[in-house]
Amino acid sequence: MKKLLLVLFVIPNFLLAKEQCEDMKQPPQEFKGMELITFKKYDDPKMGVGVTYWKKSISTLSGYKFDYGYEVIDEKILITFKDAAINEVKVMDERQGINRKGEYNISRENISPILKYSYAFVSDKGLVDFLSIGTDGSCIYKVRYSERSQSDSIQKFVDLARAIEGKMKD
Repeated sequence: MKKLLLVLFVIPNFLLAKEQCEDMKQPPQEFKGMELITFKKYDDPKMGVGVTYWKKSISTLSGYKFDYGYEVIDEKILITFKDAAINEVKVMDERQGINRKGEYNISRENISPILKYSYAFVSDKGLVDFLSIGTDGSCIYKVRYSERSQSDSIQKFVDLARAIEGKMKD
C-alpha cells in the first residue's frame, strides 16, 4: 500500500516537472539594462522555451529551458548537449568570420547549482561569449551571453591571466 501511494505521488510530480520545461513566466521588458527582443515557446514541446535580451551593439543574453524529449537528463546527456553548445559557438564564429583568441573553462566559478558547465570565448576584436549549461535532472538550462567590449580591457586581462598562470606553473 505504501509503495502504491508513493507511485501515485511520484508520477504526477514527474509529469508536472516535464511541463516545467515548456513553461516560463512572461519575462520583464527590461533586464539589467537590456531590452527583451524574443520570448518564445517552441511549437515542439521538447524544444521548450527561450528568451533573449539585448543592448544594441553591446550585448545579448539568451536563456533556454528544454528536455529534448528525454524523461530524465543524466550526466551523459548533459555532456552531449554541452559539447553541441560549444560547437555551435564555434560554427557561428566561423560563419561570422570571428577569430577566437581563447576558450576558457570557467566551470569552477559555480555560477549556480544548476549551471554546471561554463565557458568563456574571447575574440581578437574584443567580443566575449559566455556559455553555461546544466540540468535539474528534468530540464536542460542553457544561458548564452555575448558582449562587445568598448576597449581591449578583456584581452589585456586574458593576456595577464595567461602570463601569471605561466609563472605559477614554473
